[in-house]
Amino acid sequence: IEAWLARAEVDLRPDGRVHLEWLNTDEHGRRYEGAELTATITRLEPPRLLEYEGPGHGRLTWELEPVAGETVLTFTCVVELTDEQARDNRSGWHIHLDFLGDWLDDDAGPVVR
Repeated sequence: IEAWLARAEVDLRPDGRVHLEWLNTDEHGRRYEGAELTATITRLEPPRLLEYEGPGHGRLTWELEPVAGETVLTFTCVVELTDEQARDNRSGWHIHLDFLGDWLDDDAGPVVR
Protein backbone atom coordinates (compact mmCIF):
# COMPACT_ATOMS: atom_id res chain seq x y z
CA ILE A 1 0.00 0.00 0.00
CA GLU A 2 2.95 2.34 0.60
CA ALA A 3 3.91 2.07 -3.07
CA TRP A 4 0.71 3.69 -4.32
CA LEU A 5 -1.19 5.29 -1.43
CA ALA A 6 0.54 5.90 1.88
CA ARG A 7 2.49 4.33 4.70
CA ALA A 8 -0.22 2.50 6.59
CA GLU A 9 -0.92 1.01 9.98
CA VAL A 10 -4.25 -0.83 9.96
CA ASP A 11 -6.00 -2.69 12.77
CA LEU A 12 -8.17 -4.72 10.38
CA ARG A 13 -11.30 -5.28 12.48
CA PRO A 14 -14.63 -3.46 12.96
CA ASP A 15 -13.96 -0.17 14.77
CA GLY A 16 -10.22 -0.72 14.19
CA ARG A 17 -7.82 2.16 13.62
CA VAL A 18 -6.41 3.16 10.23
CA HIS A 19 -3.43 5.51 10.19
CA LEU A 20 -2.16 6.73 6.81
CA GLU A 21 0.93 8.87 6.28
CA TRP A 22 1.26 10.19 2.73
CA LEU A 23 4.87 10.35 1.60
CA ASN A 24 4.45 12.36 -1.60
CA THR A 25 6.02 15.82 -1.69
CA ASP A 26 5.84 19.03 -3.69
CA GLU A 27 8.48 20.08 -6.24
CA HIS A 28 10.70 21.33 -3.37
CA GLY A 29 10.64 18.03 -1.49
CA ARG A 30 8.26 19.27 1.23
CA ARG A 31 5.49 16.98 2.42
CA TYR A 32 2.01 18.39 1.96
CA GLU A 33 0.20 19.87 4.96
CA GLY A 34 -2.36 17.45 6.38
CA ALA A 35 -0.49 14.47 4.94
CA GLU A 36 -1.77 12.11 7.64
CA LEU A 37 -5.11 10.56 8.47
CA THR A 38 -6.22 8.68 11.55
CA ALA A 39 -9.58 7.04 10.94
CA THR A 40 -11.91 4.35 12.27
CA ILE A 41 -13.06 1.32 10.27
CA THR A 42 -16.82 1.64 9.84
CA ARG A 43 -17.44 -1.36 7.52
CA LEU A 44 -15.36 -4.44 6.91
CA GLU A 45 -16.35 -7.32 4.64
CA PRO A 46 -13.15 -9.24 3.86
CA PRO A 47 -11.87 -9.66 1.25
CA ARG A 48 -14.08 -7.32 -0.77
CA LEU A 49 -14.85 -4.16 1.21
CA LEU A 50 -13.05 -1.78 3.55
CA GLU A 51 -14.56 1.50 4.70
CA TYR A 52 -13.13 3.96 7.18
CA GLU A 53 -13.91 7.48 8.29
CA GLY A 54 -11.72 10.24 9.65
CA PRO A 55 -11.51 14.00 10.02
CA GLY A 56 -10.66 16.02 6.93
CA HIS A 57 -10.99 13.05 4.57
CA GLY A 58 -14.54 11.89 5.30
CA ARG A 59 -15.73 8.36 4.62
CA LEU A 60 -13.51 6.34 2.26
CA THR A 61 -14.79 3.08 0.79
CA TRP A 62 -12.66 0.58 -1.16
CA GLU A 63 -14.71 -2.19 -2.78
CA LEU A 64 -13.52 -5.07 -4.97
CA GLU A 65 -15.88 -6.91 -7.31
CA PRO A 66 -15.14 -9.77 -9.72
CA VAL A 67 -16.28 -8.91 -13.25
CA ALA A 68 -15.64 -11.13 -16.27
CA GLY A 69 -12.56 -12.80 -14.81
CA GLU A 70 -11.04 -9.52 -13.60
CA THR A 71 -11.33 -7.47 -10.43
CA VAL A 72 -12.92 -4.00 -10.44
CA LEU A 73 -12.02 -1.53 -7.70
CA THR A 74 -14.65 1.05 -6.79
CA PHE A 75 -13.36 3.87 -4.62
CA THR A 76 -15.83 6.26 -2.99
CA CYS A 77 -14.98 9.36 -0.95
CA VAL A 78 -17.81 11.14 0.88
CA VAL A 79 -16.67 14.38 2.50
CA GLU A 80 -17.94 17.95 2.88
CA LEU A 81 -15.51 20.36 1.23
CA THR A 82 -15.43 23.84 -0.27
CA ASP A 83 -15.29 23.94 -4.09
CA GLU A 84 -11.53 24.60 -3.99
CA GLN A 85 -10.91 21.76 -1.52
CA ALA A 86 -13.01 19.42 -3.68
CA ARG A 87 -10.87 20.13 -6.76
CA ASP A 88 -7.68 19.40 -4.79
CA ASN A 89 -9.15 16.28 -3.16
CA ARG A 90 -10.31 14.71 -6.44
CA SER A 91 -6.96 15.38 -8.03
CA GLY A 92 -5.10 13.76 -5.14
CA TRP A 93 -7.15 10.55 -5.18
CA HIS A 94 -6.79 10.32 -8.95
CA ILE A 95 -3.00 10.42 -8.61
CA HIS A 96 -2.95 7.61 -6.05
CA LEU A 97 -5.28 5.46 -8.12
CA ASP A 98 -3.00 6.06 -11.14
CA PHE A 99 -0.04 4.97 -8.96
CA LEU A 100 -1.93 1.77 -8.10
CA GLY A 101 -2.60 1.08 -11.79
CA ASP A 102 1.05 1.68 -12.66
CA TRP A 103 2.21 -0.55 -9.81
CA LEU A 104 -0.13 -3.37 -10.86
CA ASP A 105 0.87 -3.03 -14.54
CA ASP A 106 4.60 -2.97 -13.78
CA ASP A 107 4.50 -5.69 -11.12
CA ALA A 108 7.69 -3.97 -9.98
CA GLY A 109 7.11 -4.15 -6.26
CA PRO A 110 7.00 -1.26 -3.81
CA VAL A 111 8.25 2.07 -5.12
CA VAL A 112 7.37 5.18 -3.12
CA ARG A 113 6.57 8.22 -5.28
